[in-house]
Amino acid sequence: SIILLLIMAILSLIATDMVISLAFKTQTTGLAELTNKILGKVGTLILTILNLLFLLTALVAYLVLAGDMITSWFELGNIDLTPLPYHALMELIYGIIPISLTIPRDISFLHYFSTATVVCIIFFCIVMIYKVAKYNDINSTVVMSKLDIKLFSSISIYGLSFALPAVVLPAIRLYTPKVKKRWLVSMIGIIIATVFYLVPGLSGYFIFGVDTDGNILKNFKSNDVIMIICRACFFIIVTCAYPMISQSVQAMWSQLIFKKDQPSTLPVKKRVVVLILTNLIPLLIAMFLPSAKPALSIGGALGGCLVDFAFPALEYIMY
Repeated sequence: SIILLLIMAILSLIATDMVISLAFKTQTTGLAELTNKILGKVGTLILTILNLLFLLTALVAYLVLAGDMITSWFELGNIDLTPLPYHALMELIYGIIPISLTIPRDISFLHYFSTATVVCIIFFCIVMIYKVAKYNDINSTVVMSKLDIKLFSSISIYGLSFALPAVVLPAIRLYTPKVKKRWLVSMIGIIIATVFYLVPGLSGYFIFGVDTDGNILKNFKSNDVIMIICRACFFIIVTCAYPMISQSVQAMWSQLIFKKDQPSTLPVKKRVVVLILTNLIPLLIAMFLPSAKPALSIGGALGGCLVDFAFPALEYIMY
């Protein structure tokens, strides 16, 4: 897993550099617009469909993971939200929060969310290190390596984890247009993200071994005080990530339907259509999906790996 993680991180960095460089050379602001200039309408259509599949599954995962946190809090009061009707209602009510954050045209407020996300992830990593130190032992089921059919779902999830090539252009458009500085900040981001994946991933596996849940926080008891705080931080993380990733989803819908890569400039009626498509689809899926892992696997395999790695390389060669 560590080897796969590092390979995906390096590939993501190379692909991100390609996208940033091509956007500068072609004077484009979005991945769909960039693809249209280099690969034409057919290439843009294929990319848009794959990217939508890829990013919509990420939004689904954020909603489901936040739902896991809410479910654990209700367990403290002996209220079970795992039955499907209660789960669906809970996701519907919670969804109002992140969805409302996708509505403003001016996205400059998201930089506050970015800071909050980083702080919460650092706290999450510190807590996981504390937990593995407290257990003072390695689970007996832990193995150094293994190779089986799960390798393929692992690759797809890691492909989804390092999604920077697919989302970098809308996210970075407010930053300096200097290519070298954009390369540098992308590299720093990917290095930090790699550390943030490794620390809790290894810590959780050392503690729980083969019983490690796809959402590591579900392995801890619901009344564990420090984990309650950690779940609150994780709740903030996924709630903040949702409106950031939704910017790319909006851009894809806007390009696909209205042939315009900047949804913030659309008239009100057209923008409402884009917002409904961006938010309604992941919300409906999350309402009836008990776990985030299937969404991550499917989205990463069909969309993530192609959009993140294949398309930037193809566009770079064609250009």
